Amino acid sequence: MSTTTEVGASVPNEKVAGGYQTTTATSKEYSPIFSCSEGESNNQLMLEAMDYAASDWHVFPLLPNTKRPATEHGLKDASTDPDTIRAWWTRWPSANIGIALPPELVAVDIDVKDVDGHATMAELAAQHGGLPETLTVETTTGGWHLYFKKPPEVRVKNRAGIRPGIDVRAHGGYLVAPPSTIDGRAYQWIGQGRMVDCPQWLLDVLTEEKNAPASPATAPQALQSTARDHYSQRALERATSAVLAAPEGGRNDVLNGAAYGLSRLSSAGRLDWQQVAATMERAALAAGLEPDEVRKTLESARTAGQTSPNYEGLPDRPRQSAGFEPLEVDTDEPPGPKLSPVSVFDVVSAPSPPPRYVWKGYLPRGEVSLLGAHGGTGKSYISLMLAVAAATGRPLFGVDTEPSRVLFLSLEDSGPVVRHRLANICREWDIEPEELANLQVFDGTEDPELFATTGRDAGTTTGTYAELRKLAAGADLVIVDNASDAYGGDEIQRRQVRAFIRCLKSIAKDNNSAVLLLAHVDKNTSRARKAEGGEGYSGSTAWHNSVRSRLFMTRDEAGGLKLEHQKINHGKLREPLHLFWPADGLPQLDAPLVGVVAHIADRVNTKALLKLIAEFTERGEHVSAATTSRTHAVKLLSGESTYPKGLKQNDVFDLLRQAERAGYLARVEYRGADRKQRERWEVTSQGREQAGLSPAATAATAATYEVLEVTAPTAVECGDCGDSARGYGGKSAHMESPHPTVAL
Repeated sequence: MSTTTEVGASVPNEKVAGGYQTTTATSKEYSPIFSCSEGESNNQLMLEAMDYAASDWHVFPLLPNTKRPATEHGLKDASTDPDTIRAWWTRWPSANIGIALPPELVAVDIDVKDVDGHATMAELAAQHGGLPETLTVETTTGGWHLYFKKPPEVRVKNRAGIRPGIDVRAHGGYLVAPPSTIDGRAYQWIGQGRMVDCPQWLLDVLTEEKNAPASPATAPQALQSTARDHYSQRALERATSAVLAAPEGGRNDVLNGAAYGLSRLSSAGRLDWQQVAATMERAALAAGLEPDEVRKTLESARTAGQTSPNYEGLPDRPRQSAGFEPLEVDTDEPPGPKLSPVSVFDVVSAPSPPPRYVWKGYLPRGEVSLLGAHGGTGKSYISLMLAVAAATGRPLFGVDTEPSRVLFLSLEDSGPVVRHRLANICREWDIEPEELANLQVFDGTEDPELFATTGRDAGTTTGTYAELRKLAAGADLVIVDNASDAYGGDEIQRRQVRAFIRCLKSIAKDNNSAVLLLAHVDKNTSRARKAEGGEGYSGSTAWHNSVRSRLFMTRDEAGGLKLEHQKINHGKLREPLHLFWPADGLPQLDAPLVGVVAHIADRVNTKALLKLIAEFTERGEHVSAATTSRTHAVKLLSGESTYPKGLKQNDVFDLLRQAERAGYLARVEYRGADRKQRERWEVTSQGREQAGLSPAATAATAATYEVLEVTAPTAVECGDCGDSARGYGGKSAHMESPHPTVAL
């Protein structure tokens, strides 16, 4: 990268403020460097990304309205190739722009969100004779990014909080570039647009090994000694054990996650970082990691954790003032009231508003709802359909949705899997992707836990949860898929389950949004494969008690789905939704057929069943006439491509009985290899004609078969398949010695 780079046109109008030279923001003209199509020429973000690339800035896309990388490898994917950039911004037209910093640059990130970083920098500049004007970006919050040149051999680490309100970004890090926008505000270039060398005094500050606090009050103060902070001590022990037990190939990831959590405790004054680093380093080396790798990971985790102190479990959680000085907390002072009075005298004259639902009757706003199902039933797919329906304001399964801003967090399936499903939904519902402006999808599979615990403690939220809470601001519907990945506690510990649900409810209350949590059913129900009596959730009853609405979905043997409404605190339970999932489509409402349409459908389905039974018979395979055999018609035929889709098991049995009464089918008794009598279906001559099949030399008529009276099965079972001796079918293993009473 050229060290004399100027970005675009110069940006005039400078002023002096805050004790060091600053400038005001002005507009900037954009002129394409590369040839673009008419559609591309309207994409200012694409043109600007290409402009940066032409000046040898390596760029990559960030998800719209965020600072999060859109590509799989983030800044490692950064490129100057026009075709690559064009492809990115064609795929994500509204993507923000990230700039990966090269070794010869360093950037000072001045933050003003919680503390006045400008004041800190002004004080430093005054102490060292001023700060030269350089290439500067104004952020969406009023902070600055100051870009400086530096000798490539001088190593500067990416660190947060080197001074109050000041972070440093260097090689291996990235910054958001203009004209990216977040919440409607844009990053802007300010000043003359020329980058200068980093002054030596500032370089010395940026390369200090330890942060020098501006005042004794800058460092966090522990509210209780670490000797009494059992939560932190257990966290250290748990983290050490996790690193020692980490499998090969995942050790560094485990170390990074564990160290990050401990750094958050350290930044709250609850653990001594030197002790933490020494303990974790010994564990990591014992696990087989290289020393350099361990030190880099610990330093990175420490930097990341310093920005998010963890005060969970302490008597009071301090809030930092703008000057980074923690508030004084008097732990001897009696706590404030925990119970709030509710007005009752005006319930008629000033009634509270009725509950609102994102999905009518099912998902109340301001609450957490639970959708439970067996693994592989399709709850993730259906919840994504709900996300699309709500984002576009269309009904789902005949039930209205409110037009909503939707956040879908996938902690189980990767981004490409979700995208594939989303494409299918768009095609089936004839939706253009541009219509999904109200839908945001995030892949959280790399670090899915939102809530973690140590032993039997109440638990605490994670960095992933903190990120979710920020992203969920303004959302009407938040879908979390699913609980087994998001919840890092013991599913039978009520206290932990309630704490986790409360964390999700805080998101719902903050935004008056509906939060839908997907979950697997209880183990016994899943193992038995039956819905009746199943709880629809796994673990403690707190899963049921803590949510305000609960749904449970099951799949029957014929492939039909049933979505039951098992709990609602704000109204009446809705009737179950019966769905079917065609092989080449999406789950849809299984509306019963009536009148002539039902009659025609029955005829078509009966013909299909007759053809299949005839085909099996010609192959020498038996289709049992019993309804409880392991080889009854539904189990044996449903895997065939011509089997009528969407039929429930009982519907098939009804059609077969009707075909028998019409003379299309006959029951044939035979003996299996175990010499026990069974019954199978065979298509009669009349049935073959009805199905459009040619007559068979051995085709029977209903009159030529001795149809035995069906009696209750005996308790004697087949030693081969376990079927009872009478009234049950058999597989091809039972084909020997047909019963001699059949007259052909």
